[in-house]
Amino acid sequence: MDGKLRQHFVGVGAKRLSATEAAKAGVSNGHELSASGPVLDMLGRRRSEYPCAYLYFSEEFGEGGYIEDSSTVTLYDAREYDSKRSPEWRLYYPAGCLPMESMEPGDYCWVAKRTSGEVVVVVAAVSSPISRRLDRLFGTDMRLGADVIPSRARQFGMFDLEQAGDDDIDLADADVLLALGLTPEIETVDRLPEMIAAFGGRYPFPTTAAFTAFARTVCSIEDPSDDPDSTLFQWVSTTNDLYFAYERHVLQPILDEDLANRPHVDIDRFFSLATRFKNARFSRAGSSFESHIAALLHAAGLGFSQPRRLPDGSKPDFLLPSLAAYGDADVPTELLTFLAAKTTTKERWRQVATEATLIKTKHLITMDRELNSEVLDAMDENLVVPVVPDPVAVAYPAVLHERLMSVTDFLTVAKDRQARFATLG
Repeated sequence: MDGKLRQHFVGVGAKRLSATEAAKAGVSNGHELSASGPVLDMLGRRRSEYPCAYLYFSEEFGEGGYIEDSSTVTLYDAREYDSKRSPEWRLYYPAGCLPMESMEPGDYCWVAKRTSGEVVVVVAAVSSPISRRLDRLFGTDMRLGADVIPSRARQFGMFDLEQAGDDDIDLADADVLLALGLTPEIETVDRLPEMIAAFGGRYPFPTTAAFTAFARTVCSIEDPSDDPDSTLFQWVSTTNDLYFAYERHVLQPILDEDLANRPHVDIDRFFSLATRFKNARFSRAGSSFESHIAALLHAAGLGFSQPRRLPDGSKPDFLLPSLAAYGDADVPTELLTFLAAKTTTKERWRQVATEATLIKTKHLITMDRELNSEVLDAMDENLVVPVVPDPVAVAYPAVLHERLMSVTDFLTVAKDRQARFATLG
């Protein structure tokens, strides 16, 4: 999927918020953001009022949660009537605007202007993974700088969206863009008739195994082992696209029947459906990822087990070369490999460090694009090795590349261990 931000916004300004701008800090009651800098070129250097959508993202509202409001934003010069002083431009938001009243020092802030003329002010709690996701999608790269709360109001940095990281987006990215009022472009929508023919086009959805197998045929990769990194990336990206298209087709009649053409919408029913299908979407994304990894391991000629539970209570996604080998006291532990699979890591990687206790160093394969040096430091301290496909890793700053293991390198390690295991007789 492609977010196509360039088609919807003329530009975006970005900065970290200071205490004087963050309402929760209680330093100022001005309901204003400092607007000096090149963002003025986007909005125009004159007093203007724009229709505005406000959003605030925070884990306080649940995973990927946010609050929003629609109102206006006013650009004005606080020194308009003082000819002896240089202009001091500010963006004024209405009192009582809940997303803006939620801001805290250090939060990330974006001001974008739609091609329609509407302004969008997006703020994300710095502690939220969504802040890093938005930063990548907008191409503003604030997450790569020093993690310091500004002591005074900063200028907005201005970006033209040419560096937006909104291509090959995943389902979580799509949810964020939908919150911004954007519908991602599905690149495989022409495959919908094939999916309807293969899976019926009605609820329930096909099994994960069947759907991911279909996605792999769409990719038409002759030998997955030729370039395992690109293979896995393509399989996962294509599955996301196909599922998004098929999900829309399947769910539309269900939502029409339950919610449309009625005197009023049953709010409880609405939230029940939304929660049910959203949870199913992300659960399926994780199981699809595991299915593709299993197919890649098979293509590489590697043996593995996917046990439901080990004696210590842990639930490894993949255990190489086998569960039997893990329980064999005659097998050196250095020949055993624990591979966890998570599309995004967040803090869930810490669970990996505590599982399969016989294996000292664990591997975690992920499509996460938001790992930073602090997380990588913590992973290293806990002997968790991040395995990231090259097409994902290339978006990381160069200084972090050497800290990420490629899929190809992981398979090389696993094959070497399997070959040594085979000599044990």
